[in-house]
Amino acid sequence: MLDRKIRKKIEWAFRNYSTLQKQGADYIVELAEQGTTPAYGLVGGGHAPGNPTESKGIKAAENNAMLWCKVVENTLTTFRWDIEYELIKMFYFEKKSRTRVCERLGVAERTFTYWTENIMNYAYQWVQEYKLM
Repeated sequence: MLDRKIRKKIEWAFRNYSTLQKQGADYIVELAEQGTTPAYGLVGGGHAPGNPTESKGIKAAENNAMLWCKVVENTLTTFRWDIEYELIKMFYFEKKSRTRVCERLGVAERTFTYWTENIMNYAYQWVQEYKLM
């Protein structure tokens, strides 16, 4: 059973998935454009070890918005061919009420609760994998 605080954070990521995607995309654009202005006086004078492209890739991979998107996407992939996928879309993305989702899917509220617990448990495994909490 998940801690209430952790569950709320994961559910927040699901409900705000589109916002997180935009933040992640904006971060990538900003990162890509960073340092693109030529500094002709510094040609041949580099002193920092490493590859600047590699450094940008590492920074991008550490972006929390992108990692939360990966948690949501990986969880969606897990349930892609199950009815839980529809639950995720309706409840978290379309923000339909619990009752409305149960009516549309033709399930009892207890089943809804069981499925959301299962979804959050899978998502939590990804949260742990990405060390977000």
